[in-house]
Amino acid sequence: MKFKLMAQILSLQIQVLMLQVQVLTKKLEERLAIYRIARASLGIDISPLDAVNDELGCAESVSWVLRKAIGFPIITGTWTLNKYLSEDPRFERVFEFEPGVIIISPTGTGNGNISGHVGICGEGDNIMSSDSDNGIWRLNFTQYSWEKRYLKQGGFPITFYRLKVVV
Repeated sequence: MKFKLMAQILSLQIQVLMLQVQVLTKKLEERLAIYRIARASLGIDISPLDAVNDELGCAESVSWVLRKAIGFPIITGTWTLNKYLSEDPRFERVFEFEPGVIIISPTGTGNGNISGHVGICGEGDNIMSSDSDNGIWRLNFTQYSWEKRYLKQGGFPITFYRLKVVV
C-alpha cells in the first residue's frame, strides 16, 4: 500500500515536471520567434498600414513583430511602448544584448536633439529596426552605432526588454 501511494505521488510529480518543461519550451520558442520574425522581415515594410509616418514608425514596426510572435497591441510611440513593456508581465528588463531582445531609447527621455528609436537585437551586435526614410525593416545599427547615436548624441537611456521564460 505504501509503495502504491509513493508511486502515485512520484507519477504526479513527473507529470508536473513534464508540464513545466512544456511551458518552458513554449516560452523559449516564443522568445526565439521574436528574433526569427524580425530576421525574416528584413527588406520589407512590416507595418505597411502606416498608423504613423515612416519617420516615426519604429514602435509600430516592433509592435507588428511582437504581434506576430506572441500577440501584442500595435503601439506607435517609443515612450508608450517603453511604458507598456515595463508593465507587461510577459517581459523583463535585462542588461545583455542577445537575439530577440528589444532595445529602446524612448522619445521624451533624451536631450531633445533627436527622436528616440526602438529595434530588435539580432546576431552579433546587429540591431534590426525600421528605416525612418522609407519604413523598410533593416539591419540599421550595431550596438556601438546605437550607443553613439542615442546615448551620446541624443542623451537617451538604453533599455533592453526580453520575453520572460518562467514556469
